[in-house]
Amino acid sequence: MCVLKAEGGAGKTSLVSHWLSQRHSDSEISWISFSESDYEIALAWRKVLRVLVASLSETIAPVVAGYEAKLIDPTEVPSLLITRLLFQSTPMIWVLDDLHLTSQEFQTQLLSVFQGCPSLQLIVTTRNSTVFEQALPVGGIGMTLIGSDELAFTMDEMLTLLGYGRNAESIELADRLHRATNGHVLASRLAVAKFRDAGPAAAYRMLDGRVQEHTRALATQYLPEFVTEQERQFACAVALCPELSIELAEALLPKKFDSWALVRDFESRGFGRITVRGSVELFQLHALIRAALVSEAPKVLGSRDMQYVRAKAFELLEGTADPVALFRVALDGDLDDKVFAFFARNFSELSLVRTRECLTAVEQISNERLYRGWQLALVYAVLLVEDIAKPSARSRSLARHAMKNLDRAAQPPQGAESLMLSLARFTVSRVVRDWEQAGPNVDQFLEDLRAFQATQQEGDPTLWFAVLLQTMLTKLLCGDLPGVLAIAPQLATDSHPARRLHTHGQLSFVHAYRGDILIASRHLREISSSFTPAGWESSIRSVGWQLGGALVLANAGQPGEAHRQLEMNLPELARVEYWPAVLWTKARLRFLAGDAAAGLAELTAESRSLVDYPISPWWRERLRVVRAELFLAVGDLASARFETQQLSKSADVQLIDASVSLASGDLEHAFQLVTSVRTNRDATTAEAVQALLLRSVIKAHLGHENTARQRANEAMHAIGRSGNRMPLSMLPFSELQRLRAMLPATAWIEPVSSPLKFDVSPVSLTVRERDVLKQLASPRGLDAIAAELYVSSNTLKTHLRSIYRKLGAADRHEAVRLATERGVY
Repeated sequence: MCVLKAEGGAGKTSLVSHWLSQRHSDSEISWISFSESDYEIALAWRKVLRVLVASLSETIAPVVAGYEAKLIDPTEVPSLLITRLLFQSTPMIWVLDDLHLTSQEFQTQLLSVFQGCPSLQLIVTTRNSTVFEQALPVGGIGMTLIGSDELAFTMDEMLTLLGYGRNAESIELADRLHRATNGHVLASRLAVAKFRDAGPAAAYRMLDGRVQEHTRALATQYLPEFVTEQERQFACAVALCPELSIELAEALLPKKFDSWALVRDFESRGFGRITVRGSVELFQLHALIRAALVSEAPKVLGSRDMQYVRAKAFELLEGTADPVALFRVALDGDLDDKVFAFFARNFSELSLVRTRECLTAVEQISNERLYRGWQLALVYAVLLVEDIAKPSARSRSLARHAMKNLDRAAQPPQGAESLMLSLARFTVSRVVRDWEQAGPNVDQFLEDLRAFQATQQEGDPTLWFAVLLQTMLTKLLCGDLPGVLAIAPQLATDSHPARRLHTHGQLSFVHAYRGDILIASRHLREISSSFTPAGWESSIRSVGWQLGGALVLANAGQPGEAHRQLEMNLPELARVEYWPAVLWTKARLRFLAGDAAAGLAELTAESRSLVDYPISPWWRERLRVVRAELFLAVGDLASARFETQQLSKSADVQLIDASVSLASGDLEHAFQLVTSVRTNRDATTAEAVQALLLRSVIKAHLGHENTARQRANEAMHAIGRSGNRMPLSMLPFSELQRLRAMLPATAWIEPVSSPLKFDVSPVSLTVRERDVLKQLASPRGLDAIAAELYVSSNTLKTHLRSIYRKLGAADRHEAVRLATERGVY
């Protein structure tokens, strides 16, 4: 049995017609529409029998004839129907349209027929409660109850109704129409009928005028009648709330009234519906009745009482009501000083999932109100940048205004307000993408949060999960990967499905970047075993998951396929906040696939297209390092060395410099660089393994076979523990063969690929020979160079002969060329 209970005009009948046209083609369908004249039981049964005889004439005809001749009493009809329908082989569906217009006695008799006929299904439409809802759950018979909120159009259905496609303009139009009509089926259809042929632009203009006016006019038809003025005032107050809890109901009526009894009376009269969420009873008015009462509220309540109602709803409904609905309550109620804290606590839903709805609400606010304080301005700025990598001028202006107001609070109060100010400063730096300031700001906020939580006896940690996820993302964008991993345990108990997906996605990339492939794979499995909402896999929230998955796939030996999947599935880079991580990953995949030349062209082109997009210093260095790797793979040692000039002494910079030195034959310099990586505590798992491999290669060239074998064994054990084979691809093919020959077959692990093709030809220049070589590139004569170096001409010539011999050069110019090609400088 299915019962559709909603106000008149909610689309019940059209919905049932649609269902029946799509399904139940093998069933015998009887549609019985009741009217006010069918309230008497005898008239109601006559209508039922007359409809049934049309489809079941042989079975029902004797009963109909007897009833029309008044030989059968109405009380006998149920048993006679059961007797004749019990052995009906064809499944039957009875649609009982507007059943609320019949008596309870008749409904009870219909129930007995349903219970006695297994092949009979009922679809009931009603405005009020019926006997069916009360009796069936007690009797253990299954029933589906669909209320007006379920009948309302979803955003997807609204887009389909509009028929303008699924671009950004259509989505915004659908959102505005949904707000104007509360998703009400009839109201939405009537509204669309007014501008169906006008096109999206004209429809957008009409929404603020004729459509809303038309909807309000429609709503007045459903304005209920109230016994007392107190009832009317209470109903208008309820209409201002997204939904009503017992606690909120008691706050809206004087203590002498039984507020929830009045709510139950409203439900029995068809004004709305009580549902249970968790263990909390909640009441929600039907869509058009609510719209009608909201338009009446200013006259019935006045602005002061409306303000009180909204403030109470905002205070008492958080955690139960829809957060976007409460966000609108805060805006409608001028609760500007509470907006930012609420927005932060519900950030995942408000900004990450339903950005467009919140933007639509904020855009109705005047500039004067926006710039009155800092909270609304900052919330608006966050919403504006949520899906873009480069902040707009509007968002920067709003953020600067917020910061100016925050700076005035030089001595902020202690406690929660102080924590909010700290969070606001961090948020401003996130909005404007000031990564150099964002790092210190996020550290300060985390410190303030720890101090605040230490003072809370029973603080709810779930309030901070959304904010902690943003601190983790900020750490990633700033390049503080250890900081990302330090925050992760605090999110381990977060049960919010979208945040869990986002968290695991970020962690999969961070661990894959660091070379901990087995851990990255665990996070990927967490995502694959979870429910992912429609569209998530192509959203900007999934980028971390896509990058982590690409690196894991590359490690499995498919870097080319990983790159192809990224190209196909990634959102537009202009929308992706951590676009530098995307460029780095794609370049690394090109390197591993042996497509270094294509990787250089791609990295150069995409970097130019994003040249004015914000990027942290750390990620800027990582892009230069991966560019150097690509230059190394195409054999351009001079360009590879140039890319890392004036960079920090981080482990990956020293490793690529060591690889260039190895390719140049400068084993001494390469060994110095690799040794410093060994003592670098910030080196990742992948960097530590690569350092071990390079040390093994260098030791082998220097004749220290035992040490070389020992380091190679250590590297293989580390690769086995982390599951990461990619560091092996940072060695040239000839050196991989040398290592393989050193180790037993059981210890060897195959590399992903061998993109580096150079041979190591040791060139051991002394410090003084290096000084001379640098001077040879200048146009000065030998006497001038000797004077510059404070040596005699004969000494200089001795150095030159040694340099020519080591490089295999015939003269000065060839020595410069060979040194440049081999990256000896």
